[in-house]
Amino acid sequence: MNSIREGKQATRLSDSEKHGILSGVEDVFRFIMSDWMSISVFGSRTDLKKKGGDIDLYLKCTPIEDLNRTKRQLLLAIKKSIGDQKIDLVIDDGNQDLGAFANIIKKEKLLLWEKT
Repeated sequence: MNSIREGKQATRLSDSEKHGILSGVEDVFRFIMSDWMSISVFGSRTDLKKKGGDIDLYLKCTPIEDLNRTKRQLLLAIKKSIGDQKIDLVIDDGNQDLGAFANIIKKEKLLLWEKT
């Protein structure tokens, strides 16, 4: 069984938001034929000097059969856990070409959770 390790970098997310994000992801992945590997935040929430802004999440996982449906389920589950906030979710299951955007995300993302 995999263990879950919390990232140590400072972000502009509260502990309850971080745990709510993890809870939402875990709830959805319990019922699909895939597994998540890491959850990261990118964008304005990685800059401690900024205020406000939406929550930009990057989710690395094994291949997903119905990506759009899973994305909707994840957003609903996360919002149920942390409240109605603007959340942008990028899912990298290895089957989608995220293009140059993926390179930008990978450079600035900060790890929230990963399975080890």
